[in-house]
Amino acid sequence: MSFEDGEFSAVLDKGTLDAIMTDDSTDTQEKADQMFAEIDRVLRLGGRYICVSLAQEHIIKKVLSYFCQL
Repeated sequence: MSFEDGEFSAVLDKGTLDAIMTDDSTDTQEKADQMFAEIDRVLRLGGRYICVSLAQEHIIKKVLSYFCQL
């Protein structure tokens, strides 16, 4: 994205993570990591990532594993 670092107070994801994570393959995991890294980059300190998801088990595991390591 062409946004500046720390440009947003919130990022809203309505189904994007679900669309990216159609399975639990390595390629899919890497795409999700790239998306999360970009979200981290554009969020201000204290910013919020708001995710509307079907919350399938593999998606919840990915979100928790990524954001709990920060």
